[in-house]
Amino acid sequence: MPIYYSAIFQFSPQSQSYSNVICQYPPGKPHLTTLSLQIASLLSSQKKMLHNCKRSFQQDTYHVNCNADGEYLYMALVDSGNFPVRISFKFLERVKTQYIRQQQTPQQAKSLLKLSMAHCNNLHNDKIHTAQNEISLTKDILVENIEKVLGRGEDLDQLLEQTDQLLSGSLTFKKTASKVKRNMRLRLISIVVLTLVLCCFVVTLMVVLLFLFLCVFPTTRVLNCFGGGGKDDETT
Repeated sequence: MPIYYSAIFQFSPQSQSYSNVICQYPPGKPHLTTLSLQIASLLSSQKKMLHNCKRSFQQDTYHVNCNADGEYLYMALVDSGNFPVRISFKFLERVKTQYIRQQQTPQQAKSLLKLSMAHCNNLHNDKIHTAQNEISLTKDILVENIEKVLGRGEDLDQLLEQTDQLLSGSLTFKKTASKVKRNMRLRLISIVVLTLVLCCFVVTLMVVLLFLFLCVFPTTRVLNCFGGGGKDDETT
């Protein structure tokens, strides 16, 4: 149990110390009672502990947290492990506030110590501790995910290499397609030009032949070709 002993002491004007034990929990711990009285006597010799003051120190094998207001001294012996000191002082402030407000009897004060210890020792009741656990859990998940990603480093390198190859292939294909398209366009232009030249040649040849046929050969022969022979028909 992180907080395993707590007690409330009242200041005694006669002894000028916190020598009156109002209550303690758990009961039946004489060695802890003796130790707490020794600590209370030691703190009483410090003038600042006779006013509102908080102290935290190591005593033998125990970690001691105290809250004094000049009339009462509230003490908690805490496990010196990982239990937050902040929660220990929160426990003392909770006991101090309720005890003063309710003016409890020693038996009621003992119940107050018991319930407050049970509440504060359950770290799930502390919002800050819960938030820290959630942050720690989130951090662990992130670290695990990062480790998984790093573990797949080779796969990522291969994926990047394949991506580069695909990109290079696509650029090569684009250049080849552009070259084929340009060659096909040039071939089409060549065919069109050749066709036009051939047509011009044929037309020119026909014009030349027609000119020769009309101008070189005699007119009569041309007429005969079209069925002339008029004089022969009259003689007959």
